[in-house]
Amino acid sequence: FAIVCSEIITKKSVWDLENLDYDLDELLYKIKRGGRSPIRPLLDTEDENNTSLSLLIKDCWSEEEDQRPSIDQVKTLIKSLNHNK
Repeated sequence: FAIVCSEIITKKSVWDLENLDYDLDELLYKIKRGGRSPIRPLLDTEDENNTSLSLLIKDCWSEEEDQRPSIDQVKTLIKSLNHNK
């Protein structure tokens, strides 16, 4: 869910592979390694209205499963974002 949302708000492929500054094998290694600071796609966006969605995406990327929102929480948050427009 979060990966697809990151592509939507940034309008880029998830890892922006076209503009990657380092080797693809290095990226794969870093993703598999995980750890304290796992590598995640950048969420640079020019749309300030996506702040809440960006925070939701980051919450979904938590390394700790119990720290991630449930799908019901995600649905509720998405609905609330839509009502703010």
